Amino acid sequence: MTGHERRPDMHLTVLGAGTAVPSPRRSPAGYLLRVAGEPLLFDAGPGTLARLAVAGVSHQELRRVFISHLHSDHVLDLVTLLQVSNATPGWTRAEPLELLGCRGLAELVRQVTAAFDGTVPEGFPLQITELGEERRDVAGGGGWMVETALTGHTPGSLAFRVEAAGRTMVYSGDAVESAGLARLAREADTFVCECSFPRGWRTPTTSPPTAPAAWRRPPAPDLSSCRTSTPRPRKPMLPGKAPPKTKARVTSPWAAPPLPS
Repeated sequence: MTGHERRPDMHLTVLGAGTAVPSPRRSPAGYLLRVAGEPLLFDAGPGTLARLAVAGVSHQELRRVFISHLHSDHVLDLVTLLQVSNATPGWTRAEPLELLGCRGLAELVRQVTAAFDGTVPEGFPLQITELGEERRDVAGGGGWMVETALTGHTPGSLAFRVEAAGRTMVYSGDAVESAGLARLAREADTFVCECSFPRGWRTPTTSPPTAPAAWRRPPAPDLSSCRTSTPRPRKPMLPGKAPPKTKARVTSPWAAPPLPS
């Protein structure tokens, strides 16, 4: 890369950082990562495509969607995406739509298209790639890499690491504390880490107040725990508007109303 070539931007927008439990403050899981001008969607909980539109990105621009696991709060808007890919007035999808995710994703899509009218792809290829623990050039020479690790939340649940021109974003999906996840997150510029239970609420595998401390042994990433923070109002950021020294930016397009006292 010469000094005149522009490094790919990496811009993360939190579309939803909640759980399946309805909340006026958070939508279920959905994360938009812009890499080298391409919008990548990580998980598609209910309402994700609406939040995507608020962020200034149309569903028509999506070419690749990554799915961490098959719980409803991470996949329900796949149904919507398949339907609108056939039924958006004035637009017909022609480019392939690629779904990449955990084991069982292909069977889920088969069941969805059998159950919901209008979701069978019409006029565009639907490509489904099931991943294990691996590293691959998903873009086919597009300048960014994806690495995955199992997270222990479900038998095939995945965390994702995206690398582009020396910048790194890691998304844990739903996860338990593990050496594999800690390895995947090391030296990341941004680590989006699941933390959905209240402080002090013990699960069979971890206690939230103690789990992050185990990951701070050097070298370790900065932690961005999206599930414990309230999204603040921001205007949607346009591609190419990032400050030149910013490695990775995190924004949320959703301003939540205050909870009643």
